[in-house]
Amino acid sequence: MISTCRLLLCTMLVAAAHAGRPFEIDLPHQARGKAIGAALGARMGEVASEYGMSVAELNAVINMDNDIWVDKKGKLFYACEGLHDHEVENSTVGRSLLAQPSFANGNAFNLHSRPGAALVVYLDFTGIVVDSPLWIGNFLGTTGSITCPPYDIDGNPGVFSTTERDRIIKIWQAVAEDFAPWDVDVTTVDPGIEALRKTGSADKNYGTRVIFGACAEIKNKCGCGGVAYLNTFSSDVDHPVFVFITDASGAAEAASHEVGHALGLSHDGTSTVGYYAGHGSGNNGWAPIMGVGYYKTVVQWSKGEYLDANQFQNDIVKITSYIPLRPNDHGSSPATATSLFPTSAGSVSVSTEGVISTAGQSDYFTIEHAGGAISARLTGDSYKPSVNAQIQLWDGTGTIVTSAPVLSPIQGSILQASDHSAGIYYLSVTGVGFGNPLNTGYSTYGSLGQYWMDVNYMAAGCIINGLCESFEDQLSCPQDCPFSPPPWTPPGTPPGTPLGTPPGTPPGTPPGTPPGTPPNNPPGIPPSTPPATPPSPPPGTPPSCNFNNICELEETAALCPSDCVVSNYIVGDAVCSTALGENCGNSNDCAGISNGKPSNRYCCGSGTPCSNGRCTANGRKCYTTTPYCGDGTCMFGIEDTANHRCVVDCGSK
Repeated sequence: MISTCRLLLCTMLVAAAHAGRPFEIDLPHQARGKAIGAALGARMGEVASEYGMSVAELNAVINMDNDIWVDKKGKLFYACEGLHDHEVENSTVGRSLLAQPSFANGNAFNLHSRPGAALVVYLDFTGIVVDSPLWIGNFLGTTGSITCPPYDIDGNPGVFSTTERDRIIKIWQAVAEDFAPWDVDVTTVDPGIEALRKTGSADKNYGTRVIFGACAEIKNKCGCGGVAYLNTFSSDVDHPVFVFITDASGAAEAASHEVGHALGLSHDGTSTVGYYAGHGSGNNGWAPIMGVGYYKTVVQWSKGEYLDANQFQNDIVKITSYIPLRPNDHGSSPATATSLFPTSAGSVSVSTEGVISTAGQSDYFTIEHAGGAISARLTGDSYKPSVNAQIQLWDGTGTIVTSAPVLSPIQGSILQASDHSAGIYYLSVTGVGFGNPLNTGYSTYGSLGQYWMDVNYMAAGCIINGLCESFEDQLSCPQDCPFSPPPWTPPGTPPGTPLGTPPGTPPGTPPGTPPGTPPNNPPGIPPSTPPATPPSPPPGTPPSCNFNNICELEETAALCPSDCVVSNYIVGDAVCSTALGENCGNSNDCAGISNGKPSNRYCCGSGTPCSNGRCTANGRKCYTTTPYCGDGTCMFGIEDTANHRCVVDCGSK
């Protein structure tokens, strides 16, 4: 029977709770485990269909798990008796945490893991009146509502003590870490009822509520540490899940476990136990979230890779069917690496952070090294980290120079200092496993989560790459920071005349005449209209200064600014000209992210300089100096284009 269960559950993906044709079932009482089949009798097929299973698949589930129940209306729920209070603080052996977000005690009820995400997991510690028909009518068999008091460990439910707030922060940290790979906001801020229920296919804002506290009517009836109806995450009613455990570690594990049931996940057990308690020891002792993780340091999502697993449900695939994975926050190859630019030359330490959201994922970073020692250090979440990550150092040719030893999620990764010659280097951060997932460790499958990394190296004083970095200047690095003489203004030019305005242009002519308008035509005249006769150039103007927006060989910025000085940026030329006022807010030529995680937000040209690698990633061009024809430097992407042709600097083609 056990092997049959494995084969059936290997392919089982439970459908939405309210999918298919509604049915009415009235049972005399609730039933659990193997007794469900006898209780349902001929109605077994209807219940199986409601959850997207065959009768054989539903039989496999109820025969292997004694904590699955059917209520009197034919709805399935899990009353998890294997969950209970069991405070275990993580080991600190070899641990050295880097700077991470500070969670002040007073902010316990203002926490977000991914603010702005459409989907939410709301951790509700404040007490609530529950009127969900599943819990009131189906589970309790009554009417009306019940009141669940606030989370309380000291007998004073009216006030949240310092200890209670600290526990709430830890619980939130652990649940946020478990769901870090997905685009969902784990929060302690009440999002409102409309953000928790899905009213239709067009509704993109929904989620689930986790109630913490001694909700006596529910707790006394189930006699369990947590309880949840199956597949309620996208329900059209706020059907919460409940956690009755009060210690931080136990409550956190139970919260992720019960949300897992709301997302359609079953229990991870063996042929002899309903909840697998894990294997291995020390910093890499492992257990599955849908088993019981109180006794192990590393607790991750699973697909039944351990010895004698009773089912092989792919937790990550199932969760992703409800919640999309978050987008990568860093490049996945050296070509798309995130640049770790320092603010000064010499010995520097640069910090960054990220999330490993898929198995075996690598995030890449690049540094410009002046020669000497390079070292790096990485840590995971400060309370219950899930990702075991390894740092590797690559040279500019794509060859691995050195690899940090594989340690554990709680120890992080340490790339010891060693000397390297000057040049471009890359660092990769990769989710890794440990030992044998059958009985001593885990694979890369569930090694997912947040990380923080510090990189120490010698920043070069002049890195010749065409960008004038924040630590370079005209004296130390003339190749990247050439001297740009001030633009020439013809004598007698009225004050306030825009830079590059042709001589003789009537005062008040607005800048930014549409491209293609013949020189000297007033604004509004169609481009096809023959040009007006140009004004007579002032004395000393070279004959070739013909106001055609091309700086020809005989022209210079000093003698012909109308053709040789760029005064306005052009949207759509694939160049971010920050010196001309172009930025991510007014032009799609400049990279930027204005929402999501605050540490991921940036705006090239407005707060973020061109020296930041994100402004030049994926072949983008970003310049902080004004194009100046005649300075001997061709600004590629500007002075070599039809819009700003500079023949003297770039040639005729």
